[in-house]
Amino acid sequence: MGIPRTFVGFSSTDIHYYRLMLAWRENEHIDFNFTNCQLAKEINSENEAYIKQKCRERIGLEHNLI
Repeated sequence: MGIPRTFVGFSSTDIHYYRLMLAWRENEHIDFNFTNCQLAKEINSENEAYIKQKCRERIGLEHNLI
């Protein structure tokens, strides 16, 4: 099975939503899964290409794609 094809980004102010997703994943009655590819540190940039590059690098490391 391939990796999920949806990317979810969030800020630290939305961490409660991320924790809710973790709870869904652990609930045996909810068919929900995702791969955690959180970045090790915040990206301090507004450059869309740079941000996408950093996200792709992280996803690639998680799944041995790069």
